[in-house]
Amino acid sequence: MSTTSIIKTLSNSTLFKGFAPEEVWQILASGSVKQLKPGETLIAPGTSNDTLYLLIDGGLEVILEKDGVEVSLPIPPGECLGEMSLVGGNPTSARAVAHKLSRVLLIPEETFWNQLALTRTGAQNLLGMMARRLQRNNEALIERVEKQLKYQLMEKELETAGKIQSGIVPDGRHLFPKRPEVDAFALINQAREVGGDFFDAMALDSERIYFAIGDVSGKGMPAALFMMRILTSMRLFLSNSPGFEEVLPAVNNWLARDNDDLMFVSVFAGVLNVR
Repeated sequence: MSTTSIIKTLSNSTLFKGFAPEEVWQILASGSVKQLKPGETLIAPGTSNDTLYLLIDGGLEVILEKDGVEVSLPIPPGECLGEMSLVGGNPTSARAVAHKLSRVLLIPEETFWNQLALTRTGAQNLLGMMARRLQRNNEALIERVEKQLKYQLMEKELETAGKIQSGIVPDGRHLFPKRPEVDAFALINQAREVGGDFFDAMALDSERIYFAIGDVSGKGMPAALFMMRILTSMRLFLSNSPGFEEVLPAVNNWLARDNDDLMFVSVFAGVLNVR
């Protein structure tokens, strides 16, 4: 890109809004152009700074880190970096990295003050850019916090669903503690997403034992709650039905009521005569 093309590009930048072409040329002549490869760092956090960086083309990302949380903020062409540390005289607070081939105009501190910050037009442009960036940063941080809260809520839901799952199914090591002649074992190998798998077993009388293995549609808390309905309804209808062949149809009809989410279960169940 020629010098003329760079001046034309920079003239469209918010920073130079209201500046005459010759004024833009003077600022450009006082600085230098730096080319960055993808992944190359332009600004490191915690360093002293005496330069205003204006992105000519390409793309930069400002990366903020605190307490292990990282937030990435895109910087499009025409916007600048480094003005906060120049104005405040403080070290840089974030890392700026090129995410694609980029060119940046490096404006010296003296030019920043004399031809930009201390002019009415330049000060207005700088304040406008800083205000818009602050708004974008706030929006990005709010979005990040919302995602973090949703993640924490999901983690809590999965933990609760796992407790429901492990608490409602019988002890798989002792399925029939009062029937030593029946050797049975069951185990749920809990995945990260839990709540839908279950097993159940109990002795109905001196001759018959009941067993069930099932998988509820979906995961998490909804599946765990639906599983509770299935286990309780299976046992309820099992205790009040004259024959096992009537249990599953009755459970199916009961579960179909008020099932707006159309959840379902795949279940294998039966009654075994051990005599």
